[in-house]
Amino acid sequence: MKKLTKIKLVNWHLFSNQTIDIKENALISGENGSGKSTLLDAMQYLLVGGKSGAKFNIAATDDAKRTLEGYVRGRIGAENKENLRPGDVITHVSLEFFDEQSKQFSIIGAALELPENGTLKERLYLIENISIHDDLFLEKKYPRDYKSMKTYLKSLEIDFKPFETQKKYRDALARFFGMD
Repeated sequence: MKKLTKIKLVNWHLFSNQTIDIKENALISGENGSGKSTLLDAMQYLLVGGKSGAKFNIAATDDAKRTLEGYVRGRIGAENKENLRPGDVITHVSLEFFDEQSKQFSIIGAALELPENGTLKERLYLIENISIHDDLFLEKKYPRDYKSMKTYLKSLEIDFKPFETQKKYRDALARFFGMD
């Protein structure tokens, strides 16, 4: 059985750099606007296999208007017109799992790059035999871009190849969770 042990969010809506440790059972509670739905949306995004399967902010309202780009930019305000992160943005969303049978950690995640005036680049991945740590996502307190992350993993002798399509990522998730 695989257990969720950590959630890592870098530049995801209101979260600039947060690692959440999960011990046994977890309860998510807080005031309105504290990030509960944002946290659930990060998990949903990774577990349903990317942007096309996610229904953002559905836990808060049926009239949800949040988008993946809005989470990356940190879109806020009554009309969702203000951004916490204008310009080029790098976002990391990752979940760490511990396999009780093999006694190994693995990470499912996404490295997202959104240029100021460009299109979002979404790279979904599954990395086995590694646990979440800040150096994986940050270099000198700044988010690593895809190339830097790949170089860092190569220095650890870990082959890092994001999935070419959401379907390939979903198929890998199904195998990872034993749902062939």
